[in-house]
Amino acid sequence: MAFVANDYIWADRQISAVKADLALIANTVADYEPVSMLVSQSDYDEAARLLKLDSSNYRIELHVVKTDDLWLRDTGPTFVRGPGNTVVAIDFNFNGWGNKQTHRHDKKVASTIARYAGAELAKANLVLEGGCFEVDGNGTAIMTKSCILNKNRNPGREQEEIEHELKRLLGLRKIIWLEGIKNRDITDGHIDFYARFVRPGEVLVSRDNDTHSFDYEVTRANIRHLQQASDADGAPLKISILDTPMHFNESFGTQDFAAGYIGYYACNDAIIAQKFGDSD
Repeated sequence: MAFVANDYIWADRQISAVKADLALIANTVADYEPVSMLVSQSDYDEAARLLKLDSSNYRIELHVVKTDDLWLRDTGPTFVRGPGNTVVAIDFNFNGWGNKQTHRHDKKVASTIARYAGAELAKANLVLEGGCFEVDGNGTAIMTKSCILNKNRNPGREQEEIEHELKRLLGLRKIIWLEGIKNRDITDGHIDFYARFVRPGEVLVSRDNDTHSFDYEVTRANIRHLQQASDADGAPLKISILDTPMHFNESFGTQDFAAGYIGYYACNDAIIAQKFGDSD
C-alpha cells in the first residue's frame, strides 16, 4: 500500500504543477497496487478530479488529514512484522528534520496512518525520518551519521545506544554508517539520496559528477566506504553506481534542488522513477 500526502508549502505558481505531478505518480502506482492518499479538506474535490476518482477507479482512496508537507517517507510510520506476524507501525517522532520546518501536523501523521492501516503503533525512543535508513530485509542497514547522530534529532545519544534501539525496532544485525553531510540540505544527508539496496548484498550507490556540487566528494566517499563494507553475514557488498542527472528540464526552474535517480519507488511488479533532462 502506498501513502501519498498532498498538502503544499510551495509558492502559488508551483502548486498546480506539483499537484498534477503527485496525481500522475498516484495514478501510475495505482496500476500496480492500491494507493491511499492524505488530502486536506480544501483540496479534496481537486484531488478527486485529478485522480479521476469514479466507480471505475477503486484503487485510490482519499483520507482527509491536515499535513504540513508531503514527504510521507519521512513523516509516515515504518511498517514491520511483530510477534505472531502482526503488523506494527513505528513512529519515529518526526521533528521537522531537526526543527528546520513547521511540523505541528506532520508529527501526527505516523499515528494517523497506523490507525487507517489497522496496525499496532509503536513509539520509538529516537527521533529520525524514514529516509534516514535503508534496509536489505536480511538484517543489514545503511545509514548516515550526519542526520541520525545529530544533536538536532538525538542530542546526548551515543552511537552504540542508537544502534541498539534501531536493531531492536527494525530487526537488524548490522548497521553500515556513512558520514553523510550536515547543514547542506534540509535532511542533513538522508541515505535515500545516496544508496539503496536492490536485494540483500547488492547496493545501488549514487554518484554526483558535478565538480561544483558539495555531493561530488560525499558520493565518492560513500562509494569507497561501501566497496569495503560487508553485510550482516560477512559477505562483501556488490556495488552498482548510478550517476545523477547533469541536465534538468526548464520546467524545474532551478538546479538548486536534490536531483537523483536513487529516490525511485519500488511497487508490485514495477519501479517508478524520476525523469530529468538527460537524454538517456
